Amino acid sequence: MVLLFARSNGRLTDLPLARGEHILATERDSTGATVVATTRALYLQPDGDPAWRRLGWEETGRICWDRHRNVLDLTGAAPDWGHVHLNLTRRSPMVALLNERVAACQLASARVSLPDGHTATVQARRRPGAAEVTWLVVLDRTTDGADPAVQAVVQSAIRALRTELGLASLS
Repeated sequence: MVLLFARSNGRLTDLPLARGEHILATERDSTGATVVATTRALYLQPDGDPAWRRLGWEETGRICWDRHRNVLDLTGAAPDWGHVHLNLTRRSPMVALLNERVAACQLASARVSLPDGHTATVQARRRPGAAEVTWLVVLDRTTDGADPAVQAVVQSAIRALRTELGLASLS
C-alpha cells in the first residue's frame, strides 16, 4: 500500500492508495467532506473525520445526479456501504467521472425473472487493474436470496453470461 499525503482542512491525512492507483479528481462538497476519485475507487472523508471511506468502482450500486439541488446520491452494492449524499458544485466534473468509471467496470448485465414474480439483475464487473470478474446480483428487497429456486436462476444467468463473455472455461 502506498500512502499519499493530502491536505484536508489544514491537517495532514492519509489517503491509502494501492500501487498504480492515481488521483483523477478531488473536490469538497458543501458540507466540507473531501471527495477523491482515483483510477480504482471513490474516497470520501467527512469534514472533521480522519478516516477515509473507500468505494471501489466495481462495488458501486447506483449513481443519481439531481441537477436542481446539485446533489449526487451514491449507493454501494454491498449493504454495509449504504447511501451517501454529496452536495457538489453546479458544474462538478465528478458526476461524469463517476459515471464513466463505473460504466468502465461493467462487462455484461442480464435481467432475469425469478420464481417469486420479481426480477433480478446479474452483472459481470471487473475491478480496474484486475483480471478476475466480480458478479453483482441485485434483488428486490422482498426476494429471499437464500431461496434455492432464486439461487438456481441466478447461477443459470451467471453461467450464460460467462459463456457470452468467453469465461466458461475459467473457474
